[in-house]
Amino acid sequence: MLGKYEGVVAAAMKGESALWEIGDEIIAAIGNRRDDLKGSANDGSRKELEKIANELKAHGIYQYKVGTLAKIRLAAGVFKEEDRVKGVSFSSHIAAGTPEILRAAIKRAGQENRTVSPDFVIDFKRESHKEDKEARKEARKDALDAKKEAERDAAEAREEKRQANSKEAKEAATRREQEAKKRAKEAELLAELLKGPPAVNHSVPKKGPAETPMLVVRTTFSSDLFKARALVEKMAKDIEPHLDDLPDSFVNASVEDLLELSNAFRQLSNMIRSGKVNKRSHLHAVGE
Repeated sequence: MLGKYEGVVAAAMKGESALWEIGDEIIAAIGNRRDDLKGSANDGSRKELEKIANELKAHGIYQYKVGTLAKIRLAAGVFKEEDRVKGVSFSSHIAAGTPEILRAAIKRAGQENRTVSPDFVIDFKRESHKEDKEARKEARKDALDAKKEAERDAAEAREEKRQANSKEAKEAATRREQEAKKRAKEAELLAELLKGPPAVNHSVPKKGPAETPMLVVRTTFSSDLFKARALVEKMAKDIEPHLDDLPDSFVNASVEDLLELSNAFRQLSNMIRSGKVNKRSHLHAVGE
């Protein structure tokens, strides 16, 4: 009797067209772990994979070594059924490492009228890594520029405070100075974060709770959010001296546009608040 490995053997007998089924059957038999990727499992999963490999050999199936079975199982665990793209090879899924990267690679292939293959996916990740690096560089430049502008605003506010003739004017200048200092500090912290090494290394999986591509997402989003807030503050500063001279038509149109913008930010806030974090693991790029 084959016992709990019966499903794996049955799937393997169908050939390499059944790799997803093999992975699903392995997970059904022994569970899904990733710490045996380098052959260092201490939870017994590698021994289970060795038993599966020996069982397959006993049935005349010799091409599945322990390392191959581990990667097949990992792929099946990372790419759930709904993430597996028909017409795209199993090797291309593994080369991508995550459903998100695979979808992006497929989109790029469509734009360039190319075929999705492991080599294309690997090249796409390499190019994306370069683009991520350039994006970080540009975002850091923006953050440093924002820091300088905030420091100039703080200096202007300090001068206004020094020359203030009333308590109200002095307090208003003090608030502007504090806000400018806060912006400068936030921009400095963002620039320091972006100063580090490139955040993405698609070819090497990282252990631990943090996925390195997410750092790029966070820093880019924070940079954009910072620039949006700085722009709103600049608009307020520019328009404030002219409030009494604005025509009604301009006021009504501007208020309507600002309310639409406010609603867009509210929807973005709700989306982030209700969203779920994807903690899927990366995979090594291996062939079928």
